Amino acid sequence: MENNDLQIIAKNKVKNYLNIKPEDLDLPIYRFTTFEQFLDILNTNELTLVKPIKWEDPYENYILKCNYKNKNNENINVSNLMDQIFAQCWTFCSESDALWRIYSKDSKGIRLQTTVRKLLDTIFDDTDMKSILTSFIGKVKYLTIENIEKYLSDKETINNLFLNGSTNEFRCKSLLIKRKEFEHEMEIRLLYLVDSDSIDIHYNSKKFCINPNNLIERVLLDPRMPNDYQNVITSTSKQLCYNNPITKSELYKFNPINLII
Repeated sequence: MENNDLQIIAKNKVKNYLNIKPEDLDLPIYRFTTFEQFLDILNTNELTLVKPIKWEDPYENYILKCNYKNKNNENINVSNLMDQIFAQCWTFCSESDALWRIYSKDSKGIRLQTTVRKLLDTIFDDTDMKSILTSFIGKVKYLTIENIEKYLSDKETINNLFLNGSTNEFRCKSLLIKRKEFEHEMEIRLLYLVDSDSIDIHYNSKKFCINPNNLIERVLLDPRMPNDYQNVITSTSKQLCYNNPITKSELYKFNPINLII
């Protein structure tokens, strides 16, 4: 590839950071998950993205779940567009009681840490022009139901989604709008789009090769985790050549204050 092409990719890559300021690219972001999933990453050196149509919230991917008609009042099937998107959710929230209890119900969950820039680089190929159209990362915006419906009723929104040359970018942005009730999640999403004729549309997940030590800067363990399980995680991770810090959260650590009465 010529230097001119590399410069074009580098110049346009900034547009693939959606709702994110340039000065925020190296901010830490987090993913709450299970030790089993972390083991899978260490064993395979792969990061797995899944189709958003598998997410529980019915308002997820809502714009592609709407009923569409053409000028002749004929139904338009857009289900194929839903099969072209793969995603993974992270958060800007370092930790909270709610997140641990939601994602670590057995008190054995873990939290992975990386940065916005590093996460996009797992799917963005700086030597491939196609990455400009396929690989995105974006910060979720939280809106009221009224504002979501207002957004959906805007003709420009629909035209941008289906008719403009920047269809992929707008399709990704539609996945970065969520109900106000979920604002505490402070989500950021890694998004990858494939062509309609890609073999990937027949699968529910897509994997990307990574170096776990480069991507995952540190691991934090559930503050309620039993010590024996903590030891298993630490030793097993080291055996699988993970060399970055593994520590236990002190969220519930209590240090009594000395009071004079």
